[in-house]
Amino acid sequence: MKTFRFFLLVFAALFLGVNFTACEDEEETEILNDSNEPESVIDESVEDTLPREKRLTEMKIAKNNLTDDPNFKPSSSTYKFSYDNMGRLILCEIINSKGVTTSTEIYSWKENSIVCEIMEKDGNDKLITFQLENNLISNLNSKYKNNGENYIQEFSFAYDSMNHLVKQHKKYGTKDSSTYNYKWRDDKIQEESFEDYFDRYFTNYTYSEETFNGYLPIFAVVSSLSYIHPELFGVKTNSLLTRESLSYTSIPAHSNTEYTYTMNAEGYVESYSEKTVFYFGCHDDTPTIFGYTTFLKWE
Repeated sequence: MKTFRFFLLVFAALFLGVNFTACEDEEETEILNDSNEPESVIDESVEDTLPREKRLTEMKIAKNNLTDDPNFKPSSSTYKFSYDNMGRLILCEIINSKGVTTSTEIYSWKENSIVCEIMEKDGNDKLITFQLENNLISNLNSKYKNNGENYIQEFSFAYDSMNHLVKQHKKYGTKDSSTYNYKWRDDKIQEESFEDYFDRYFTNYTYSEETFNGYLPIFAVVSSLSYIHPELFGVKTNSLLTRESLSYTSIPAHSNTEYTYTMNAEGYVESYSEKTVFYFGCHDDTPTIFGYTTFLKWE
């Protein structure tokens, strides 16, 4: 659920002397090139059926200097979203703080699937196919390049009777890689557990009683589709997340993340900031502190 969970894993790995990339690469299965190009089925003649709520057209994620570090280097990523006349995401451009487009995602919507082509500036392109069942993503297949080689990832998703996401499973080739499990209460994720061949942790979430219009683009899976259409992944909620507490069982580490929000006059989240305090080892006197602010534009 958390956008920057990977930072915590990398930070822990530095202390343990473990190279995450090397571990994952050993599990990946090389595949042949797929030359089939996805066909666009966007019907421009379809009558405009926009939802009543506004669309998220831009999201900027900026790194914060929370410790007054004199060597801090500002950085940000800006996501620009475009839609078809049915309110479906068809294009996402990701631009870095220097104004360079680092990634372009093109979406084609079919009857029971969504195809996403991702063109990366570094040449590590992806082709992702999302399969739909009962208006929910049931699984996805991601073919991608890494250092000139071609690989495949597969995700599967399970839901409860209320169409809430309860399990996310990812594997490389034929070997299992990682599993997320989610527990819900009152239409909110309360607990999350994660486990793979190296790590294991648990996360508890706390929410305020305040509600808002729109949604929070926090849940990320492979591409930006889950930012714009969280309902397809069973994670859409209009409750404000205020605190996230994470505890590792595989290593002596834990973290707490606090969220604060700015609302606009129409009740949409205009921006939210997250501050994470990460502790490693048996002593809590030397934590690592980092954070981000996300700016949202609704139209």
